[in-house]
Amino acid sequence: LKSPVPFPLARIARRTRVLVEATMASACPLGFGGAPASPAPMPAPTPVPAPVEKASASACPLGHGAAAPEPKSAPSACPLGHGEAASEAKASAPSACPMGHGAAGADAASPTAAAASAAAKVAEQAQLSRERAPSTIPSASGDNFMYPSENQFFTSATAKGHDLVPDEMEMVVAIHNAVNEQTWRDILKYEEMHKAVCPTPRLIRFLGRPGELSPKAQILGLLAGRTAPFDRHDWHVDRCGTQVRYVVDFYDGKPNPERPVSIFIDARPEVTFGGLQDRFRMWARGLNIV
Repeated sequence: LKSPVPFPLARIARRTRVLVEATMASACPLGFGGAPASPAPMPAPTPVPAPVEKASASACPLGHGAAAPEPKSAPSACPLGHGEAASEAKASAPSACPMGHGAAGADAASPTAAAASAAAKVAEQAQLSRERAPSTIPSASGDNFMYPSENQFFTSATAKGHDLVPDEMEMVVAIHNAVNEQTWRDILKYEEMHKAVCPTPRLIRFLGRPGELSPKAQILGLLAGRTAPFDRHDWHVDRCGTQVRYVVDFYDGKPNPERPVSIFIDARPEVTFGGLQDRFRMWARGLNIV
């Protein structure tokens, strides 16, 4: 469960009501402008027991981390990428989490054996669930990623110094999974424009880049006074043989009494000729002129 960034796990865990809001910004062809809207609530996926035969290491698609070796087992990585300290998670192992939670990286932020053991003991005493929910995000192998269980999430995050409450892990994991799912849906809105070429895009890897602002985030902060995102990911998608990189910024949204937890997701293709074409087409669709 890699979370080397100021991803507000502890703050979110202390909320008593959960509702993730996720939308995409589309104010101009380049994607600049537009304050985060208040999107519709998104239900969290229903946990299901993890298949016994897929026992590979779990990594996550929010994808926090730098380059790590590609696992050679069935897919089970987490889409938000929490769990691989400073390592790039490879989506070819569906037992990693699309956010990257689960597999430990090899840097100073990696938990010590003693810390991991202590966290595991607390998780056992709290009887946290070991059930893992499948994501809708296909890996390079074609199998969908598996999200981390409450036990895995708590053990990994706590061992790395995050202050989590065992009784609130069901809520924290639900938010984690919902953010991953919404990010993938936002990416699929762009990929849908290429369905004639590739009807089945897949997530091949993701990279967490905490503290590294995207050019768009820098410009919005400088010119519009926008608060910096609390996290950034790069999601690499296989478009049937063509690799496409998506830049994803995660912002704190605008909570209200009915939506106490709000996360604004800005996912868009990187700045290339093709990426700018897709951004323009998405902007035009939003204006209902195409």
